[in-house]
Amino acid sequence: MYKKITFLLFLIVSISVFAQQETPVLKEIVTDNAGIFSTSEKDMLVDKLTAFEKQTTHQLVVLTIPSLGRESIEKYALDVFNENKLGQKGLDNGVLILFSKEDRKVRIEVGYGLEPILTDALSFIIIRYIMIPEFKNENYFQGIHKAIVKIIELLNNPELI
Repeated sequence: MYKKITFLLFLIVSISVFAQQETPVLKEIVTDNAGIFSTSEKDMLVDKLTAFEKQTTHQLVVLTIPSLGRESIEKYALDVFNENKLGQKGLDNGVLILFSKEDRKVRIEVGYGLEPILTDALSFIIIRYIMIPEFKNENYFQGIHKAIVKIIELLNNPELI
């Protein structure tokens, strides 16, 4: 009986480990694994985010995925953020916008260096009142683009907060 229970426990743990998604390595400032952007939309976002990074050194990155699987969006975003070391070393000035299409979930993960400006409360407001209304109409590009515009505005003008 003890051997059967041990074997079942081992099997369950093995399956759950293999069921976890691998954290994507981001090679571009916009990674559209969910296929929600047209080529011109992606190019527009890349141009905007690249110019912003050159101007400020803040790194704003977009990742879309088809599904989270069994992972929470908070953990997945944090894993992606940390694994890819977003932001400048020593400044921790990265921002990740993560959108999971099938799960209909979005998260803005912010590096410690930008948290005094782009707080959890502001991130919630951007998601709730800028992104979600567009996503409800499947205007994914518009929702993400509008969020990027607002984030850039806030980071360039922290006195607005």
